Amino acid sequence: MKSLKQLLRENLENKFINSIKFITKNEDEDRIKISAFYGDELIGYIILELNQNAYWYFEDDFSEDDYYKMFPNDEFIKIEHIEIEDYYKRSGIAKKLMELAIKKSKQLRYDQIYLNASPMGFSGLKLNDLVEFYKKFGFKEILNQGNNVQMLLNI
Repeated sequence: MKSLKQLLRENLENKFINSIKFITKNEDEDRIKISAFYGDELIGYIILELNQNAYWYFEDDFSEDDYYKMFPNDEFIKIEHIEIEDYYKRSGIAKKLMELAIKKSKQLRYDQIYLNASPMGFSGLKLNDLVEFYKKFGFKEILNQGNNVQMLLNI
C-alpha cells in the first residue's frame, strides 16, 4: 500500500505532466525529435533514429550472425539521445518521453528499439540507475561494456 507522501507526489507529478506540451517533429527522413515544453520553455527531448541495414554499427561488438539473431528484420529504432533540463529532472518528463517514443515506434511499425545507456555529464543518473530506468520499460541488456550498456526492447 502506498503512503500518503507517495500518493501526493504522484498526484503532483501527474498534474505537472498534464501541463506539458509534447511536440513530435521529423528532423529529417531518419530522425524524429519529441520535445517537451513547459509554456514556451524547452525542458526536455528525445531523439529517435530509424535504422536499416545497420550491421556496420555493431560490427565491433557482434558477429554478423549474432546481429541478425538480434535484429532479424535488419531494422530498428535507436534512441539516440534523451535530455531533461536539470531543474525538471525526476519530475516524470523522461518517463513520458520514453512512453511517447515507444508509442511512436509502434505507429511506425518498428518492433525493436535499441539504445546505448551511458551517463551524460554530472547531473544525470549513474549507469546502474539509468539501466534500471530503461528496464522499467522492458529493455534488456545485450552487452555490458563497463561504462555503458547496450540495451534492446522488443515491442
